[in-house]
Amino acid sequence: MSARAALAKLSPEAHAVWDATHHDYRGVGDDGVPRVLFLNPETGMTELWPVEAVAAYRKQRRATETEV
Repeated sequence: MSARAALAKLSPEAHAVWDATHHDYRGVGDDGVPRVLFLNPETGMTELWPVEAVAAYRKQRRATETEV
């Protein structure tokens, strides 16, 4: 799968994360999954996460913050 095809399948939230990430900190792996460098909240280390997972994490965090 090409990088363009992988990016076309992203959700709007994930595409916003992709666009907001500097090009040095994002890429499409050999498996066709777009990934971004993300600070893992549990370990405090930066890791390559699938951009859809980052978007889902941020969406969940926003929902949790509005409940409080």
